[in-house]
Amino acid sequence: MATDPKTSVPRSHIYFAEKDQALREDVHRLGELVGELVNEQAGEALFDLVEAARRAAINRREGNATSQRELQEIIDALAPSSARDFIRAFSTYFQMVNMAEKVHRIRRRREYLSNPKQRQPYSFPESAARLRDLGLSADAVAEALGEISIDLVFTAHPSEVTRRTLLRKQQNIAKHLIGLLDPWQTPTEIDAALGQIRLEMTTGWQTAEYATERQLSDEAEHVLFFMTDVLYRMIPPFYENLEHAIASTFEIGDRRVRVPQLIRFSSLVGGDMAGNELVTAKSVRETLARQRMLILDLYYKECAQLARQLSQTEGRCGFSPELFERIEEYKGHFSSASIRLPLRHSRMPYRVFLRLIQARLQATYDDAAFPYESPREFIDDLELMASSLRANQGRHAGLFALRRFLRRAETFRFHLATLDIRQNALIHRRAVGEALGESEWLSLDHDERADRIREAIERRISPLR
Repeated sequence: MATDPKTSVPRSHIYFAEKDQALREDVHRLGELVGELVNEQAGEALFDLVEAARRAAINRREGNATSQRELQEIIDALAPSSARDFIRAFSTYFQMVNMAEKVHRIRRRREYLSNPKQRQPYSFPESAARLRDLGLSADAVAEALGEISIDLVFTAHPSEVTRRTLLRKQQNIAKHLIGLLDPWQTPTEIDAALGQIRLEMTTGWQTAEYATERQLSDEAEHVLFFMTDVLYRMIPPFYENLEHAIASTFEIGDRRVRVPQLIRFSSLVGGDMAGNELVTAKSVRETLARQRMLILDLYYKECAQLARQLSQTEGRCGFSPELFERIEEYKGHFSSASIRLPLRHSRMPYRVFLRLIQARLQATYDDAAFPYESPREFIDDLELMASSLRANQGRHAGLFALRRFLRRAETFRFHLATLDIRQNALIHRRAVGEALGESEWLSLDHDERADRIREAIERRISPLR
């Protein structure tokens, strides 16, 4: 029978499989850090209260009949002044446990990937092997994937809003935990990582979880954090893992399988008018503008990063004639950007072109002259660079990074995520009737309304103003 060394509470019904022992150690280590945090930041009295509630909860789980009453008495006796930190202590602990579980999934995945004889259940390699065993070819699988469209929708949940600052702190803690997976870390490096985790936890404790007054923009920023800081980075590896699974399972050699676009994103946050009086035409415009601003900014920064990598110089390798033609065209539109190019970069065509792409992205951002009229034009510029690299021994000199950039551009385009608008159907019906100048619109039946709308579309009748 196992015993918790801190509480001497028997844990006879808790079982950790061998594969999860590392998770158990992580939870124990993080739990100790949370305990130290509460003791230091909120005082010994609250720490003792939290420990008493924790012990009562454990005893209740173990079947102690009196523990439920003991736990209820602790909660009922909480003063309003201490209830907030009491709740914060447990929420911090469970955040750390959830973080440990997420990192453990990464640990388990790495274990599977390091052992090619063992496939992770429901993973891409395991699914590809099932399809192969059914007699399908790699091309047939790729063609079937082309029939799939996955639209992931973020829904509006005001209660789940968390400051972007706190989300970043959680993200940093996860990075340090992942770093601790390295078996060759020295004791000094481990202490340094734990010190960084303690820093993020403590500054997080000292940061208010929410603004004084929650606004619709807070809810949007919560979702946009995951779009820009998580999904933007993970989309290319998602496709790469799928393509690698197909290529390795079907043993197609050097022939590359390109999986078609599968995933798109939508959001109701900022567009869900049903029951939320804060969502208006103005907020819809602001949400769309914010999403557009963020994705253009990400593209701008990725161009800068790519320019640092693609230092190829004329005379050391070739470049496609179309690339030089596009550069000259853009120089005519963005003379100031061209003039500001460092002289040392003048014979580095990729760097020059990427700086001019940045200038056109800025024009798009500012609604200035010669913007990108559509995401397709931006994607065409990236594909032009990719073609030049492929034709001039650039497979290992930037093509991989450009493919990743293209995946992002194809997925997020210039809108980041489709904004879904939800409103009561009757309100929509009234708006359409008013726009068409039909005073009896609501009394018409469905077929009559449909015929009138079709007529307006075919005749291009403008709404009344």
